[in-house]
Amino acid sequence: MLLDSPVGIAASTQQSVHLAADQLINLVSGQTTTVASGQSLIVAALNLISLFAQNGGMKAIAGKGDIDIQAHAGVIDLAAQLALHIRSVTDVIEVASGKEVRILCGGAIIQINQDGSINIHSPGKIDFKAASYSFAGPARVDITNPAFKDSPIQKLSLNTFASPSATGAIPTGMPYKLYADGALVKQGVFDKSGQLPIDHHVATQKYTLELANGDRHDIPVPGEYRDAANGALANRGIQFHEGQPDTGTAAADRAVHRQVYGDLLNPSSEA
Repeated sequence: MLLDSPVGIAASTQQSVHLAADQLINLVSGQTTTVASGQSLIVAALNLISLFAQNGGMKAIAGKGDIDIQAHAGVIDLAAQLALHIRSVTDVIEVASGKEVRILCGGAIIQINQDGSINIHSPGKIDFKAASYSFAGPARVDITNPAFKDSPIQKLSLNTFASPSATGAIPTGMPYKLYADGALVKQGVFDKSGQLPIDHHVATQKYTLELANGDRHDIPVPGEYRDAANGALANRGIQFHEGQPDTGTAAADRAVHRQVYGDLLNPSSEA
């Protein structure tokens, strides 16, 4: 079907209009293309959304409400040939990172590290001017969790027993702090179960558990395993302990070690 008119074509209805195609839908105009909605305008794509303006600029304005930009599994890159301005007219500007913050210019760097240390390096002069100086003892401010609010959440449980068959766990009443990629997400005290429920965001790559007695445990979150069965055993706490180096014996395969250990702890009915 072909519709053609030298003047114009209009289509109107008091209900809905649906356009569907198994392949492409192209909207092309020699001048302006206008898309307007009385309520919401929703654009979704399985792979890619691309916006390009060759000569003019772009604007994203929210008259009311927030503007939320997220990259769930990638990098957000902001670059400008000229100046880059970040302003807050009436509130706070907060820059936070779960790993490291760097400010660089002219060979100088201000670096804030995950452990709370700050490095200031400069190839030239460092100039400090102030009406007064105050140097006090150490202090700490924990950032809130920057994980994505709309990302999927998995209900997980952290088992603090020393091994799958151990009877002792972290002592009841032990205060703890749990960090997700460096951001504090939970704190409290352990109960007698030794279990710590976690609302796990799929973008989280590592947890850190800090105890009041000074113990610290880093818990990586792998995205996938080469061997799903072996990965499940590792998650249950069945680990391989390295032997003495240079013994002349071949290193044992970790997968075999976990499988044998798992069979010993949970013998099958056929054994």
